[in-house]
Amino acid sequence: MSQPRLSIIMLKYVGIITAFLAHLTTPNVEIAAGQDIRFTDVSPDTGIDFIHSDSGAGERFIYEYVSAGMAAFDYDNDGLEDLYFLSGTSDPDASATNRLYRNLGNFTFVDVTEAAGLAEASHSLGVAVSDFNNDGHTDIFVNNLGHNQLFISQGDGTFTSSADAAINSADNLGAGVCFLDIENDGDLDIFVANYVQFDAATHPQRVLRGKSIYPSPQDFQPCPDQLLENLGDGNFRDISETSGIGQYAGTGMGALAADFDGDHDCDIFVCNDVMENFLYLNDGQGRFEEGGLLSGLALDFAGARQGSMGVDSGDVNHDGLIDLIVTSYQEETPVLYINEGDGFFTDSTPIWGGLSEATPHVTWGVSLEDFDGDRDLDLFMASGHLMDNITATDDSQSYAAQNFVYRNVGGKFESVPAEASGLQAAAVSRGSVCADLDADGDSDLVILNSRGRPTILRNETSNRTWVSIKAVGSSSNRGAVGAVISVQQNGLVQKSFCISGRSYQGDYGSTARFALAPSLDAKIRVAFPDGSQHDEVIDAQLTSIPGHLKRVVYQPDSPN
Repeated sequence: MSQPRLSIIMLKYVGIITAFLAHLTTPNVEIAAGQDIRFTDVSPDTGIDFIHSDSGAGERFIYEYVSAGMAAFDYDNDGLEDLYFLSGTSDPDASATNRLYRNLGNFTFVDVTEAAGLAEASHSLGVAVSDFNNDGHTDIFVNNLGHNQLFISQGDGTFTSSADAAINSADNLGAGVCFLDIENDGDLDIFVANYVQFDAATHPQRVLRGKSIYPSPQDFQPCPDQLLENLGDGNFRDISETSGIGQYAGTGMGALAADFDGDHDCDIFVCNDVMENFLYLNDGQGRFEEGGLLSGLALDFAGARQGSMGVDSGDVNHDGLIDLIVTSYQEETPVLYINEGDGFFTDSTPIWGGLSEATPHVTWGVSLEDFDGDRDLDLFMASGHLMDNITATDDSQSYAAQNFVYRNVGGKFESVPAEASGLQAAAVSRGSVCADLDADGDSDLVILNSRGRPTILRNETSNRTWVSIKAVGSSSNRGAVGAVISVQQNGLVQKSFCISGRSYQGDYGSTARFALAPSLDAKIRVAFPDGSQHDEVIDAQLTSIPGHLKRVVYQPDSPN
């Protein structure tokens, strides 16, 4: 074993011991008694008839099995979260592939793709949604095989495709994508995580035990990521090289932008497939330095690379810092990175229960969300193999698999049996989102299944008081990407980070949802990226009434 690798492993184990001691000494805060986490599959009754295609026709191109993500957002500003599914085709003359479904309420949806002007044929992998031009309407950025697309909302339920050269000039295999404000100038910029350098003419063919199989990302050259600066006039400029992003080549999958080192600007985390993960640290002036290894986010606790897929963030231990969960390939445990402060993270998966049930499987979409209303974050992971003929080469695996729900119980993730959670059905899942589809305050689940119909799951949590908080920027970007929303009750602080890029190559907006303890005042704080903040109190009389409270918080005129 090389000396550098041995040193990394020793540092990792020191980090785990430190995290374990910190775990033991975390201040005790009152957590409400949780209910069982239970979902009901309402897919057949929703009106959603989308069927995913990976455009596979026998060539076994690598882009087929990594497709695709999805997004949940309110495209028409009617207060209900709509759904946008990605799909694929390599035929430019094919009919529209991606589909937008408008939420009519009560888990009823209607396909509005053509009416919205989104009838495009492409092979799409990743999507991010936010208001890039600060006009009050959510726009859509889609990563494609080849040229990417930015769909600009016209404010009347329709979109037009941007003709900007910087958007359309990219000709890579884009996967993860997120919006961020790299200089806190109020304009949202775009980061694109590219997967591999793909060329159909030289695509490798692989055979295992006489069976044609998909190639690995290690069969390709890695690809540099891309950063596009918003010029404020509807156009963008590629600053990948000048920003430092272009110096690093990876195999990017999921991507997420947030302030990871506490210096009040947006950094970028990238899941790399069978490579070290990247953490691009922002100096606040538009320059980035890759610091994944030093931060502890590049490898797992054993110093090993992972087949990292999707990512989500949240404050799982109520210490006020943003933590990360990263999904991975079969026989690789998903990794929970706990933030130790000052930009350092520790793989604390063993301390938090081990997630052993998911280890044998390939996991993709992921969410840290309070599903049972006990005021701490639970965990969902989507699962399904990438090889449709996996049983012929590995009889321990199956193409379809059950998805996973873990309940956070006293600082450990405990697996919820499928028969109890309602997730019994096996599927070949990829992207997933959490969204409050029926506006009752809790988080429902939507799962995109490869080569199949999506799964729509209604959260059956009852008798809780929920508050949803949407932040709206003015001097900061209108979508408030980079803001931090917190709710404090009786010593326990819940935090939600307004981020872009979530789960697997997807996005589900920046509305924060919190469960409230009954008969206690709830102190709300929204801290905007420029340092301004809004404070208000929800009276104890309101928190004692089960239901859904809604708040829209507008940014104050100047920092406090």
